[in-house]
Amino acid sequence: MATILRNGTILTQNQHREIFIGDVWIEGNRITKIVRSDDANPAANAVDWEDVSNVDCTGKYILPGFIQSHVHLCQTNLRNCGDDRELLPWLREIVWPGEAAHTYDSLYQTARLAIEELYRGGTTTVLTMETVQHTDAAIEAVIDGGIRAILGKALMDRDAGQPAALREDTALALSDADRLFTQWHGAANGRIGVCYAPRFVPTCSEALLRGVAARANERNALVHTHASENRGELELVKQLTGMENLPYLDSVGLLHEHSCIAHCIHLSTDDIALLKNRGSHVLHCPSANLKLASGLAPIHELLTAGVNVGLGADGAACNNNLDGLHEARLMPLLQNIRVGAGKVTAQVALDSLTIRGARALGLSESIGSLETGKLADVIVVNPNRPHAQGGADPISRLIYSCRADDVEMVWVNGVQLL
Repeated sequence: MATILRNGTILTQNQHREIFIGDVWIEGNRITKIVRSDDANPAANAVDWEDVSNVDCTGKYILPGFIQSHVHLCQTNLRNCGDDRELLPWLREIVWPGEAAHTYDSLYQTARLAIEELYRGGTTTVLTMETVQHTDAAIEAVIDGGIRAILGKALMDRDAGQPAALREDTALALSDADRLFTQWHGAANGRIGVCYAPRFVPTCSEALLRGVAARANERNALVHTHASENRGELELVKQLTGMENLPYLDSVGLLHEHSCIAHCIHLSTDDIALLKNRGSHVLHCPSANLKLASGLAPIHELLTAGVNVGLGADGAACNNNLDGLHEARLMPLLQNIRVGAGKVTAQVALDSLTIRGARALGLSESIGSLETGKLADVIVVNPNRPHAQGGADPISRLIYSCRADDVEMVWVNGVQLL
């Protein structure tokens, strides 16, 4: 079945951020044509497919599916269980015991719940860190759920107060991560990727981190970790390593163009320069940073320095939802408080939720914008409900007024999920 999304306002997110009324053509798993309504060429709208579904998108927005670059599918069943705690007590008292209690089936069901929420809110791609055990269950949930994802098992071999089930022998942890990469990377017609995901420095030995660096380099794989989220974490890293957080990660080979670093709130000027020089990507999670009282990330300074910034909801245990539009709204609003109005705009937030997220995942040639030849990860948003009425700027209307339940249609890899 070929599909033509007709007469919508197309937010291309292409290099020129073009916006116009027109049609998006999907054939197989690709976008095969994008046609402006004012195109004077009659052949542009000709259809020679035998089996075509025409979808009227008049008055609605057609745009690339959202890309959340930091999510924990495995924590969705812990939603509303860990209020009023900072990061380290929240991990030790709520999240780590909860993750350790997962069975294969409970993790599969938890991930399926997350996937349902994600695509219903317009998120078509995620970069995730799962727990130590049963990562195959999360991968199978993604395959069955239809979205696109790069997943990694949490690597933890040093005692930081976690249950014994979340602490592995270094060699066994690395070998299981290797197995996951070999078995699943590229599965489901390319929808599945596998990354290496050391949780954060306090739970990882130097041997583990160096082992991750070597494997990621050998396999050209992403590294997905947390850093500089909480001041207590920074103090713990200094005690354990004698170094500051990001310089230590750099010393073990984990800052490079395939590194995706979640949070990065407490950064020095030198830290920002290091991230820029190494080409590493920052994954911004504003709701989680507020919920855990971690702080406000220096997003304006990172962007000004040329560091790529993606967006993610983090886990439902510290958010407490997986709504990408909500994160995109908070991103500029919080920077207004930090550095003044207009330094980080709605357009920048949409970039972080689409093309910048794709860049962080190494997928910007395939997803993140609506362009001929790219994969058909496409959503349709209805901005005509009462809460989004008013204003002519579709970017402002989308980011500041629209909600997750305004997403009406979703395609991933050319398959309609919603």
